[in-house]
Order: sequence, then C-alpha cells, then structure tokens
Amino acid sequence: MRKAHVKSDLELVVEFRAGNEKAFADIYERYWESIKVIAAEKLCDQHTGSDIAQDTFVKAYSVIKSGTYVERGNMRAWLMRIARNLCMDHFRKMRKYPKLFYAAGGPAFPDSRKKSPPHSAWKPLLVIHSQKPPHPNSCALCW
Repeated sequence: MRKAHVKSDLELVVEFRAGNEKAFADIYERYWESIKVIAAEKLCDQHTGSDIAQDTFVKAYSVIKSGTYVERGNMRAWLMRIARNLCMDHFRKMRKYPKLFYAAGGPAFPDSRKKSPPHSAWKPLLVIHSQKPPHPNSCALCW
C-alpha cells in the first residue's frame, strides 16, 4: 500500500497563488485547531480565541494571495506570530476601551443618557479581580 503524498506548506502556497483555493483550505485545516487553542489560552476565552484564529487566517489569506508572503521556514510559526500579534492588539483595545460588566448585567460604563449603576453592583467584580489565579500561567477570570 502506497502512502498518500502530503504536500508541504510551500507546495500549498504555490498552488494557492496559482489559483487553487483548496490549497489554502488544506493549510487552514492543518493549522486551525492549534492556532485556535493557543489564542484561546492566551486570551482565557474560547470564543474570542476562535475569532482571533479566524482573523489570523484572513490575514494569512490576504498576504499569501497578494504575493508578499516569503517562506522563511515554518508556516506554523508564521501563523502563530500573526495570532500572537492579534492577541496583543486585542489586549491593547481592551485597555483603551475597557468593557467591564457589573454583576446585575450590562455595561459598567453606560452611555451618558442612562443612570450609572450603583457602586455596590461592582463589588462582586472587584472581589473576583482581586483573587489570585490558581496557577501562575492562568488568568483570574478563566477558572
């Protein structure tokens, strides 16, 4: 029985540039799960991790399609770098535009037409934030 030829990342990139969309689908299937897991762990959120992974492949698609992708070794490492940068961008946005939610539900900073929540509604959130995570590499809100 002959083994099926598994195409290298570079072969898939060349095919994709030549117009074979299935080649990019193969890259996607090969690396989707690992990118998604890493992003979810970094962000402590599966849904946002999936969004970051999707954005990673959208960016990779456009870079490869435009012809600016340069093979410098490892496709997985390149995709991980894109995902890492997108995670960092996410953290910067969260720092610039905090999205806190108070215990009763809804935004902690409602628009100016609505009355601000009572200070007591923030107390459970502050208690959660002040607790240390069980493991030094985990996020306080993950467990």
